[in-house]
Amino acid sequence: YPNPVEADVVLDVITTESVEFGFEVFSALGHLIFSSENHNIKGEKKYVLNTHSWSSGIYVVRTTMGEKVETLKMIKR
Repeated sequence: YPNPVEADVVLDVITTESVEFGFEVFSALGHLIFSSENHNIKGEKKYVLNTHSWSSGIYVVRTTMGEKVETLKMIKR
């Protein structure tokens, strides 16, 4: 959140079990913009991404939590 993004975006992750979590951000053209290291997390964890230098447009955020992979669309203004 927020989406659309103007500056910083927050990924809020909540899990009841200890699990490996990581995420990547891709441009609409499929270029890797950002990649986090996988972290073993449990409970609530917030990741803040500074998007000030990113161009306006659509980005894809791919999260990996254990075996579960989720893809989200993010709009940068």
